[in-house]
Amino acid sequence: MLVLGDNKGGGIFILKASSLEEATQMCESDPAIKNKRLNYTIRPWWTDKTSFTAEK
Repeated sequence: MLVLGDNKGGGIFILKASSLEEATQMCESDPAIKNKRLNYTIRPWWTDKTSFTAEK
């Protein structure tokens, strides 16, 4: 997760999901979103698998 350095707060989650529905479910399961402390906007991002990896 990238946390932004301005006084507005916020950040970026990069999710690996097969569909918009799956990404939405991931976001909706976040405790801060469930408790209305944060909100989210889903935007698609495509990248070459060889240039960006987030596998454990």
